[in-house]
Amino acid sequence: MKDIKLVEHKKIKICCEDENRSIEIGQKSINHGFLKKLPGPSLPVFLYILANLNNNTTIKTNPAIMAGFLALSREKIIEGINILKDNKYINIEKKNDGYYRYIIKINLNKLVNTCYFNSYKNKNENLISYRKKILNESNLTNSDYKKALVSFLPDEIEHSLFEEEMECWLNDFEAKLIKELVRRTYKWINKNNKNKKEGFYYLHGIVDDWYSKEIFDYERLKYFDKLYRETNELAKCYGFKNWHNISKVQMEIFHSWLNDKDGLSLTIAKYAIKEAFRKKSDGQPSLQYIEDNFITPLKKNNIKSKSQAKKVLSNNSYQKESSKNKSHKKTNSWEKFDWDIEDLN
Repeated sequence: MKDIKLVEHKKIKICCEDENRSIEIGQKSINHGFLKKLPGPSLPVFLYILANLNNNTTIKTNPAIMAGFLALSREKIIEGINILKDNKYINIEKKNDGYYRYIIKINLNKLVNTCYFNSYKNKNENLISYRKKILNESNLTNSDYKKALVSFLPDEIEHSLFEEEMECWLNDFEAKLIKELVRRTYKWINKNNKNKKEGFYYLHGIVDDWYSKEIFDYERLKYFDKLYRETNELAKCYGFKNWHNISKVQMEIFHSWLNDKDGLSLTIAKYAIKEAFRKKSDGQPSLQYIEDNFITPLKKNNIKSKSQAKKVLSNNSYQKESSKNKSHKKTNSWEKFDWDIEDLN
């Protein structure tokens, strides 16, 4: 359980390192009766399904698989599945697909309509105009900033549900940082032709990243922007697909490889990562493994060229694999990984 951590920022997250998916249930959604609509065994079953969806919002599973992760009998799991189906949270297709019995698809529209109530839209005020106001004017009020933030909310969401959270943002982040939040989100939406819902997820992702990195003023943001610009190529090589996946510690580790005393060139550091993936056939190498066995030897030998690096690493006893490991080497190479980090600037 050492990888489990609780993170507090007006909310609690229970998640492991490098999570691919997490679930948030807000206080006001609960107060408005969201959990009342998931009685008995349907709630744990629903949480399991949400946490294990693929990119098409479906999951292949069966009660036996789920029973291994939930404190429920197979009969209770089937009961929970039927509750979700009857209330139209999920659609089920029964198939004998090897070990899988069910193909379950989440009804996202049902989920959204369950979480939010009494949709509110002020038709007499163009909230989107406040985005430009924030970016182009001075002497702004908290109300101006809040309206600019609210303008990113999807129309079907009750704005008042997020007022308390946005008040926290205005209290925690200096005004210049809120302006930058609006600028980055507005730019991303226009550049990528995204809708309001996607824009709000993007905005919220930035905010969560700032809290995790303790970025509360513009100077600290500039520091992390600089770290990001200087390390994003290494992050790509290592496999981080999104900027918010990179922690403060990981950024600073990448930065130290390039900028500490005897720092390596970007080309040599990327070569070291490539070699670490090639040598370590039993999974993704940790940053500590790469640093100890690849980066440090190259730094100690003041390596300036790829040919020198190849010679040093080939003579490094830490890198030599046993014949057993080599015979079981995976066929997938690191070059085939899908690298993609969003440029925020």
